[in-house]
Amino acid sequence: MGFQATDEKPDQIAYRELKKVAKDRDSILNTDITSFDGYTYNAWNYARRYLKKYPQFKTAKYAGIIVSGQTQNLAQLKNARWIKYSSVGAVIKIKPYLQPNK
Repeated sequence: MGFQATDEKPDQIAYRELKKVAKDRDSILNTDITSFDGYTYNAWNYARRYLKKYPQFKTAKYAGIIVSGQTQNLAQLKNARWIKYSSVGAVIKIKPYLQPNK
């Protein structure tokens, strides 16, 4: 489970939005998902249990984060002590008609 942050107080806003979605039984989260190893779970049920255990963003626990962006903008993270593992995802050529945010 995860959520996408924005530039404006990303943690609290995204967590609040996740709470809204988790309250709605008709949410897109209310779908059974089968993992590669054959385990089936319901993201809506998982989100509700998670939010019950961690009602505030300040106390929430995360297994990791995904950071995306251009290589030159991520260079400052190269020696960050809090990074345990990293990997390179898809690399695409920047098209003149698509301007990256950062």
